[in-house]
Amino acid sequence: MAWMRFQISQHIKTAGMPVSVDVLFPEHRKNNCEKVKTLYLLHGYHGDRTDWLLKTNLLRKVEEYPIAVVLPDGLNSFYVNLPSTHYFSDYLCQELPQYLESILPLSDQREDKYIAGLSMGGYGAFRQALNHPEVFGAAASFSGVMDIRAMYQMHMTTTPVSHIFGPEDKLGESGNDLFAAARRLSEEKVDVPKLLQLCGTEDPLLEPNRKFAQALKELNIPVMYEESPGAHDWDYWEQCLDKLLNFLEIGKEVTL
Repeated sequence: MAWMRFQISQHIKTAGMPVSVDVLFPEHRKNNCEKVKTLYLLHGYHGDRTDWLLKTNLLRKVEEYPIAVVLPDGLNSFYVNLPSTHYFSDYLCQELPQYLESILPLSDQREDKYIAGLSMGGYGAFRQALNHPEVFGAAASFSGVMDIRAMYQMHMTTTPVSHIFGPEDKLGESGNDLFAAARRLSEEKVDVPKLLQLCGTEDPLLEPNRKFAQALKELNIPVMYEESPGAHDWDYWEQCLDKLLNFLEIGKEVTL
């Protein structure tokens, strides 16, 4: 299948700054009248939107699927609404989908929109899905940073953690604590997005991933959780892409 690659750079209102996005769009489809499903694929800390294209076989893996792939720049925001004017969560859940759906034949239906990412992006994908279950039909985390509260003690980022997530005592109400977001979601009795959580057995983030998967289980929130050999690296995340595409159950399309 041939692909069109768009690079969009514009001043985003909710982000409060120029943000670049790459969009991979299937050029030839069986039914050009049908709206296309969309996968929002998020990069990790110190990465950018080109990582998935340059460090994996993303194009080859998705070429048989009738799906568009959106690769936004998230800087080092963890895809949250920063305690300033940079509202990356609002951007991902509102402004960016609405804009892309206005210029491309993308489906605006929840069940046709997916979000996934690695490390920081894995956290970002689950953060959006748990806080905005009405937007995405499925979400996947690869080696995700699941326990944000632990970061306040571990100093895992070059930027002070409070500059990203705000005061620790406000984490629950901000939506940035995934455990608190999951508890709220379980109480709201809404349609929960399909969740896929993957982590390598040699990954330093394995224990927090186990802890979060167990928390979801105790809350009766369905999640497909899987551990397999792998570290916090691109060899492992390459494998995760295959598992994601199988999980989404998007039918392959014969090239015309």
